[in-house]
Amino acid sequence: MNSCGNGSLRVFGSGTNMCSFCYVDNYCHGLMCGADALFKGSPALGKFYIVTDSEAQNFWRVLNRMAVSLGFADLFDKFKLPLWFMLALGYVCEVAGWIIGKKLKINVFTVKMLTIHRHFSIENARRDLKYTPLIEFDEAWDSTIEWYRENWLEGWKEKNGGTAKKATVGSEGAGEKGKSAKKAD
Repeated sequence: MNSCGNGSLRVFGSGTNMCSFCYVDNYCHGLMCGADALFKGSPALGKFYIVTDSEAQNFWRVLNRMAVSLGFADLFDKFKLPLWFMLALGYVCEVAGWIIGKKLKINVFTVKMLTIHRHFSIENARRDLKYTPLIEFDEAWDSTIEWYRENWLEGWKEKNGGTAKKATVGSEGAGEKGKSAKKAD
């Protein structure tokens, strides 16, 4: 959110990469479901499970929903940074970082993590652990945004002079609930 607030964040690549999210209450619920599945003959014994809020979400739309809700610029009102350019920049930054002895924020790993699909099926957890998310994604994300508003935003404003870089055109619509959380464009 710091990069959203100072106006430096842009969508990397096409902006269509999908990602799994897991609200803390759902994560804890998954741990308890796993504990309940520890009995002799359980199909869960010796296996690895992933729990999420269920459906994959568009990473950049979700991030944008929070940014706009906190009063920051709409990421989709800015130009997108092409993947080829960001990967090339990542390599340049890695070399520059090696020369100066510092790890820079932009590197190949960061670019890949911000552009690849990272979503997971919870079908095995549903079947073997009887896991179902307690809180749906939209409710969980709204709660997360509210936490940021109540616990983070004022401190960020104090540290950064009280203002955020805001888009001047079209930022009001992209942050609406539902529209920003839609699946890939």
